[in-house]
Formats: sequence, C-alpha cells, structure tokens
Amino acid sequence: MRTFRDTITVLFLLIFSSASFADGLNLRHFVGGVTRSLEIEGKYWYQSVGDRLFVLQKNSGKKVMEVQLTTQRGAAVCTDLIVYNGTLWALLDGKSVVELSISSNGMPTIVSKMVARDLGIVPRQLDVISDWPVVFGDGGAVRLSDGRKIVSFDGTVTGVALSLDRGIVYAAQRRMYEGGTNEFLGSATLLAELNQDANADPGTLVFARDLGDRTEVGLMTPEGRDVDAFQGTVTLAGGSASLNIDGSRVLVCTDRGVYILGVAPRELRLLKTIDVAGATDVGVIGSNYLAICGNRGREIYRISVDRGGEGNTHLRKVAATAAMSRGNADRIGIEIPTESGVMRYNYDGGIDLSMSQSVLPDPNPTDAVVLGWSTSLHESTNQMTVRDATGNVVQGLGVASASTVVSIGGNFWFGTEDGIVVCGPNESGTMDVLGSISIAGPVVQLVPQLDGSAAFVSEAGFVGVVTPTYDVAWEQ
Repeated sequence: MRTFRDTITVLFLLIFSSASFADGLNLRHFVGGVTRSLEIEGKYWYQSVGDRLFVLQKNSGKKVMEVQLTTQRGAAVCTDLIVYNGTLWALLDGKSVVELSISSNGMPTIVSKMVARDLGIVPRQLDVISDWPVVFGDGGAVRLSDGRKIVSFDGTVTGVALSLDRGIVYAAQRRMYEGGTNEFLGSATLLAELNQDANADPGTLVFARDLGDRTEVGLMTPEGRDVDAFQGTVTLAGGSASLNIDGSRVLVCTDRGVYILGVAPRELRLLKTIDVAGATDVGVIGSNYLAICGNRGREIYRISVDRGGEGNTHLRKVAATAAMSRGNADRIGIEIPTESGVMRYNYDGGIDLSMSQSVLPDPNPTDAVVLGWSTSLHESTNQMTVRDATGNVVQGLGVASASTVVSIGGNFWFGTEDGIVVCGPNESGTMDVLGSISIAGPVVQLVPQLDGSAAFVSEAGFVGVVTPTYDVAWEQ
C-alpha cells in the first residue's frame, strides 16, 4: 500500500530548491503543473508542465531536461507548443510567446519572448499555416517570424489556415471568414491544413465545430464548402477539441477521449476511439504508439498488439494536477476538487492524487474587517473596495478582478485573477498596498497560516504558500 501511495503522490511536481520573490511577498512553496500540450520532434517529446517545458525521450517518456519558461515561478501556464524548422514556440496563455532554439542534440534554449503588448493581441493558440508559425487569440492572428498581423478581429480567433483559393481564412465565434475581405464562408471553430501527401484533393482543409458536448469534424474544399455533408463529416463525443494532422490521419482530442480519423478524398472515417477522459493533446511516437496528455497527466498508448505487448494499452503514466477550485482546508492541508478528481495538498509538502471522496468547499469570503478598516466585493465591477473607519472609500486601493479575501495579521489578503495582493496600514498609518505577487489564476482560495503566511489554491492548477517580506513592524 505504501508503494502504491508513493507512486500516486506527485513528488515530481515540487519546485523546491529556490523560492520566487516579488514586491513584498515570497513564494515559499509551490506545487502543481497542468499538462496541456505536447510536440514530438525527432527523438524527443516536448511536454508542457505548468510553467515549464519538459524534454522527454520519445520512446520511453524518460525526462532528459526541463526549461523554466517564466522568470517568476507560477506566473503563467504553458498551454500550447509548436515546432517548426528547428524552432520551438511555447505559449504562456494570455501573456506571451517564448521562442526556443532546438540544438542538434534536441535540447532547447530560450531565444526571445514576445509579450501580448508587442504582439498586439492576447495570445491563446499556436499553429503552423503553410510555412508560417502563427499565434492567434483575442484581437486576431500574428505571424511569429516578423510580427506581422495577418488577421484583425474584434473578438477571439480560434483557428487559422491558408486556403489555395481564399488565401488566409480564420475561425471566430463558430464562424469562418476570408482573411482579406472578412467574407463569411461557413461554420467552424478549429481549422487545420492537410499535409501534401494526404489522401485528399490538394488544398483540402479540416475543420471542427464545437457543438457543446459534441464535436463535428469534417473536410472542407479550398473554396470553404463542406466536401460532403454526410461522408465528409464525423460527430464525436465531447467538447473542448484540439486537432492534429499526421499524413492521412486526423487526431482529435476532446474532454471525452482521443479519436483517430482516416482521410479519403471525399470521406472522413472514424478508425479508433481511445478512452482518455480530459485529453488535451496527442502526438505520434511511431506507427503503433501515441503520446497523450491532459487533465490526468501524460502517458504512452499502444494502439495494437505488437512485440511489446497487447494493444489498447496505456503505458508509463505520469500523473499531474488539473484545473482546481475552492477546497476544504484543515490545520495541515487542503482537499481540493479538480477536473480529474479530488487531491490533497499538505502545506509546504506534496500532492496526493489518490483521494476519491467528494469535497464540500469552504465558504468563499468576499468581505472582511480589520482594525476599523473594511473591504467588500462590488458585484457589478468585480472589484474589492477598501473603506476606512468612517466608511469612506480609500482612493487608489480598488483591487480589480478579485475573487476572495482573508485577513491576516491586521492586513487584507486578496486573491485575484493574476495573483495575490496584500493591503494594510503602512508606517504612517495610511492604508496602502504592502505586497503583491503574480500567480497564474484566478487565485480562488487563501488559507491563513499560524506564521502569518497564506496557503493558496489557483484555478490554473497551482497550490503553495506565500509569505510576507514587507516590514512586519507595520503589522504591530
């Protein structure tokens, strides 16, 4: 039993040799890392794990090295990867795109970082269209080689492709448009280009339509029309889909599983269904092996029987955390509901993913009072307002995008969309911001600790402990 428990306790998620510091706060302990994206290139499997990039041996899944993608631990989550022509790009969702050069031995090194302000969009996804690595998201699409904006849209772009007849086409709000004229072409959520050697007419595109709890995948002509409304489309269980193309195979992940589709000139046929709940990405290791990642971590999957063993077999599973919500805290830890089940975090310790029971979350405090000061959530603006002892609003202390607040040592600790903010009386007795730290969020729970620190739970899949480094004499 102990060996079993040790196996499912995710020690590899600990980040532990060095703390991260910000203005007035110290990230003392940090655990977590969702696995959202992977790429297979040459002999290596590149895997996103929270804010890091793991380099794994393709055939065994053994870790060779890791690269920290953020300057401060936990400040962002890597949600997408692409590899093209010796360069790997990693997307830190909503924040930036990191460019890494892959050396001759397959090891990546960071070359540059393009933040949202420089890109002119809020980055959400990566892809390679024709010979162009691109990033797209809120506001349009940008070519990564030169920073040129190739699509402008007042909303979120969810797919981009290059059509032989239409040029750049893009998907947004379940609609497909021609890039040059913004002419409406049809319905699509995701777009992908078939390889030139695929068993289809030149220029054929693959699209996916999000139908909520189902995903429709089909073939599209270069003009933007469905190849065949019946044989050219397949409806799959699950939503939140991703598309990967490998020759005449279309690999689709949904929150219900992984699907392998075969392409013919006027037909798309479901060949294989793999039961992996919460799958987010898949890559081809070999003709009979796939790499899969998602809410439950990463694994290798053997499709059919071969010399290695039986088919339909899940191999070398490595667990990971999933998106989290408020949990139930006690004096030694927090039981946290996630997208893949219940986990337990012990303060300054590890994560145990073996929990199976349901959790009744602690109530979420959205107001607090300390030493005559008060704060409360303004529901219409989602902003925490701080008031003095006479009830007057303290100007300049509105904490935006706040989701929770607790009082520790006479100060207000706010969990926000992007981290933690602490407000309290400064040395002159005036309410001020004493400290802040960036954590990919939203931070949905803060648990006061006896030493004046706070444990936190982030919806982005991170948990840990933050301690104050501002002048503690102000708290006396």
